[in-house]
Amino acid sequence: MHKDSLYYERIITLDGLYDAATSKSIIGVCDMMISGRIHGAVAALSQNIPTMIIDYGHELKAHKLKGFAQLAGVEEFICNPASYQDMIDKFNICWSTKDDVKNHLENRISEVKMKAKENFKLLKKYQS
Repeated sequence: MHKDSLYYERIITLDGLYDAATSKSIIGVCDMMISGRIHGAVAALSQNIPTMIIDYGHELKAHKLKGFAQLAGVEEFICNPASYQDMIDKFNICWSTKDDVKNHLENRISEVKMKAKENFKLLKKYQS
């Protein structure tokens, strides 16, 4: 990004290695997240951060990103990295609707967390 850009002063790059708690704390103060990995996307979405998800392929492990995006109700923000225009379009939509997305996530993520807790209770019940 060029130094004369409107957003240049708001862009921060981090070069360090951070533990999971520190990484999640850093993500938690973001206005928006762009992630191509499940852990980054989950860390953002679980904190109600609007997130554009870069689909990293059609291999078996890529289904995790799509599945979590569907669970969170944000599958419209999955973008194709081979399409510059798709990435720009998804970014613009996510950014311009970030307040609405944040409100949606506040409701939806609490439901997702309850479902996760129920699943752990079921696992514990059937392990006994």
